[in-house]
Amino acid sequence: MAVASSLVRANVDPTLRVGDGCVSTNLDATLRVGALPSSARSVGSTLVTWRQYQKALACALAALGVGCVLYAVEKYWIAPRHRFLENPAEVMMRALGVAHFLIGWLFLFSSSKVRSGRALTGLSFWVGVGALMCLGFAWGGGSRNPFLLMAFYSYFFVHDICDQAHLFQAYGEAPKNFDRFVRPLCVAVILLSMSVLVGVQLIHGYLFAKTPEFLPLDGRWLAAGWGVLAAAALWSCRRAWKLGVDLYGTREGLVGATGPLLRVYGVMYAILLAGSLLGSVGLNFVILMHVTSWLVFVQYQLAKYPVRPRNLWDWLRRTPAGFVTLHVAVALVVLTLLAVRVHFWHKVGLTSVVLASGFFPYWSLMHISMAFWRGK
Repeated sequence: MAVASSLVRANVDPTLRVGDGCVSTNLDATLRVGALPSSARSVGSTLVTWRQYQKALACALAALGVGCVLYAVEKYWIAPRHRFLENPAEVMMRALGVAHFLIGWLFLFSSSKVRSGRALTGLSFWVGVGALMCLGFAWGGGSRNPFLLMAFYSYFFVHDICDQAHLFQAYGEAPKNFDRFVRPLCVAVILLSMSVLVGVQLIHGYLFAKTPEFLPLDGRWLAAGWGVLAAAALWSCRRAWKLGVDLYGTREGLVGATGPLLRVYGVMYAILLAGSLLGSVGLNFVILMHVTSWLVFVQYQLAKYPVRPRNLWDWLRRTPAGFVTLHVAVALVVLTLLAVRVHFWHKVGLTSVVLASGFFPYWSLMHISMAFWRGK
């Protein structure tokens, strides 16, 4: 996958160069941005990160609203024997998420950056990593295994949290010395997210009720493991906070320098906690927010570098309106296939399998693993 750091020309540690396949490597000239120091930012760019995240939130809420309307129509008007939209948040996340993956891979494999032997070797390595993770996930029971499912979501948190830090840089709001702060910050936020995830699952009694027989762990071991994870998260948060204060002088200086990114992470936690009261809504909505965050980011960047498209594909790929149109169109196709899968195919066949909710982690594992690749 095209990595965010290939679009964000910043001195970020290579281990944190986790990017997103939603962006074409062919768009580098269009999306060439940098992590500008505070002094180089214009007044109008203040809090761009936060404003864009609010747009992403609005898009995600709109998608959820559409899902709720379709849910009501299918349940109360059509009233079929079997419904494809039993969970609006999950189905809309799956439709937009699969569209996100497909468009990312389309842009990636049509890019000139994958035509060299070195690039193909690197990309093949990460494809292999993703394939091995998918095989391991399937061997361990897949989505039926609650531990593997939490490991999958934790892997997603690594992807999303690091990407949000890269977007903060891409919007030109990263302060001086952020390259020294980004690693401990991301580690702290990742561990804290994992702690919240595990804690919520324990509170719900999910593991106690659904742990398979081949995972003979009782509640005491699970609680002890969560305690160790929470302690590591608190230690990492303390370490990141101390480093941030040292870098930016005071607590106020730290909050002022990284405020937009901290707001993004704060909203992510709020969604995760509040949505967990409704089961899987929180996790589904966090993933949906990841998709819409990249959508509004690329639209924003394309608008900064307008081009005159030469044909329909050029318009879809290099203009804000075309890029959004492409995403909406592919998402509608996927949503239609999800309905056809239930009402006409009756969940039978290979296409039905790859579109099932239990298959979504495999799509994601490949997407996230390939996102570690960076075109040279």
